[in-house]
Amino acid sequence: MSELMAMIPKIPFNAVANVEINLIAVAFLLVLLFGRRRVFGDHPVANSLFTLLICLAILCAGCEALSNLVTGQKGQFIHVVYVTANYLLFMGNMTFCYVWGLFVVFKMFGNLERIKKNIILYSLPALLLALLLTVNIFVPFIYSIDADNVYSRLSFSFIPYIIDYGYMLYSLVIYVKYRRTVKRYFFFPMEAFLLPAFIGSLIQGLFFGISITWIANTIALNALYLNLLSERTFIDVLTGVYNRGYFNRCLKRLGTGDDEFASGMMIDLNDFKTINDNLGHDVGDMALKDVGELLIETLPDGAIAARTGGDEFFVLITGALTPKIDECKKLIEEAVKAFNAKKQRPYTISFSIGTALYNPADGEEAEEKFLKRLDSAMFAVKDNYHAAHGAYRNAQSM
Repeated sequence: MSELMAMIPKIPFNAVANVEINLIAVAFLLVLLFGRRRVFGDHPVANSLFTLLICLAILCAGCEALSNLVTGQKGQFIHVVYVTANYLLFMGNMTFCYVWGLFVVFKMFGNLERIKKNIILYSLPALLLALLLTVNIFVPFIYSIDADNVYSRLSFSFIPYIIDYGYMLYSLVIYVKYRRTVKRYFFFPMEAFLLPAFIGSLIQGLFFGISITWIANTIALNALYLNLLSERTFIDVLTGVYNRGYFNRCLKRLGTGDDEFASGMMIDLNDFKTINDNLGHDVGDMALKDVGELLIETLPDGAIAARTGGDEFFVLITGALTPKIDECKKLIEEAVKAFNAKKQRPYTISFSIGTALYNPADGEEAEEKFLKRLDSAMFAVKDNYHAAHGAYRNAQSM
């Protein structure tokens, strides 16, 4: 038995720990890989980019585990395996950061059109690093692997870090710059991903021999997944505004803290049935999407819009904005006029909007009475609309 044990290659203790850590990361990533569709469904771009991030993380964690497993072992075959694992690891690191930047742009804007315009410039650092890593195999200057399969950092080992962190910094700049100008609802805190990813890679970079980058990135991807799952739970898929579930949560908070004083709008899309009947349900869905985008782009910070069912929307305003309910209503009406003036759709949008104040003095019935006031105000406007235009109009003449 002792002779048999002697034939088994001796792996350093820290290498064993590194292998275990990376295999744990692979296991968690595989679970995430099979559960990702709960977040994105069949959306081709979002699903593809997030899937690619997971697959790249699995590749890198696997290569890092393999690299730690064979480090210092003898043999030409082991040498080939070690060189290949490290090359794929560096390439995977860079590609992961590259794809992350694309993913952030998509989440911020809902499409890749903005980055397509600069895709060549965006890709140049990645292409340069790929070239340098390939050259490094034959003329080592970033890292080297000697005949005894021992890895060493060389003078230019900082180059991959600069390019990888550069892509991460780019994603952060995009996030900070456009989060304020592109008004979309997000459960997408950048720090949930960047903080663990940055700390993990920084520790591994500073303390040679510690391998925690990919367990840190696994934590980051799972944190991202949970936040995106919350987004899918509370965002109306069709219109992009909040759904009834989130709106009800906001109602429960009224009367406390910053939400002690509040006002709201109940919005109903006029003649929506006529749009569906005359132009089809696909066009009706398009009208609802337009309403959602209009509300997101128009409402100031501190006001939330929610679709509570069919063509019914609510706007909730809390804090300092509470007295400005009429100003917010005017902003919406002006945005509707500007939308209709463009004549880009086979329909025009028209709202019946009722407004009301939340009164905390109503006590336990404050929420119920608030909704009743909104409902009564909206239907009063709706009755006036029907009196002026008739109960139904042809969608083409709206």
